[in-house]
Amino acid sequence: MPLYLGFDTSNYASSVSLYDSETGSFINKKHFLPVPAGQAGLRQNEAVFHHNRLLPPITREVFAKASGVIAAAGASDKPRDAEGSYMPCFLAGAAAAQLVGAALRVPYRSFSHQQGHIAAALCGADKSCLLEEPFIGVHASGGTTEILYVTPGADCLFQTQTVARTLDLNAGQVVDRVALMLGLPFPGGEQLTALALSGAAKRAARPALKGNDCCLSGLENLCLDMVNAGALPEDTAAFCLESLCVVFEAMLRKVAGVKSMPVIFFGGVSSSAYVRRYFSNRLTVQFTPPEYSADNAAGIAYLTCLAHRKER
Repeated sequence: MPLYLGFDTSNYASSVSLYDSETGSFINKKHFLPVPAGQAGLRQNEAVFHHNRLLPPITREVFAKASGVIAAAGASDKPRDAEGSYMPCFLAGAAAAQLVGAALRVPYRSFSHQQGHIAAALCGADKSCLLEEPFIGVHASGGTTEILYVTPGADCLFQTQTVARTLDLNAGQVVDRVALMLGLPFPGGEQLTALALSGAAKRAARPALKGNDCCLSGLENLCLDMVNAGALPEDTAAFCLESLCVVFEAMLRKVAGVKSMPVIFFGGVSSSAYVRRYFSNRLTVQFTPPEYSADNAAGIAYLTCLAHRKER
């Protein structure tokens, strides 16, 4: 049976995935990069070092569970499908995929990290059919905060148009910085969500919008004010996530077509149970399981399959 291999090496995690095109199933392995206590992330050279250390054992684990023949290998080699988009950490996964491809004499395919997120979200939500029609994607993570029009591509699998974005901090950066204020480890999304679900969001910050775009640095400052004023950690956490949800909703309501096209969230922040609860009775949005929302290589493996089939 043909298998398709995917690598994704973000600034958060090393991920490897095998997609079985006959059963539609994945073998996924991921390992978060180690971040020293109190530090909000890694320098790029540190991330590349850890990827090169983690990828061999993770890949061996995936291969040990596989049964079939690898038909193609793929990787995310840049953050976004845009000119000048570049982060060194993605070179580790791209190198690994090219080495596997060369060793097995199978094709290598490259995609952006964002394209992988989109594909993984659709697969996880059993909505891969959306690749054949326009939809709206909300990418909320530590590296990107954007609302996208996603449409079928003529020469590619799909294409994206950014219609709203953050003008300063990304949503995931705010989450991680507020988590550090509260003494939580990096990355802080899961722990901050757990706190927020037991807290009281008595209010939310007013959305700071410029056209369709948002500014989030003010929210970080407001959370710091709450911490300095002695607010309960769970209330600060709830205020942070509630405010982010209010911003996402405000941005979405300004985007044309939101009422007529499917809307799907993806990215690490979108895996938060708090965010999912907030939108459960607002707008008509869809979420994918958390393991397909946060950084993963499943989307890259799936896109590798689609690209290989299309070229054949």
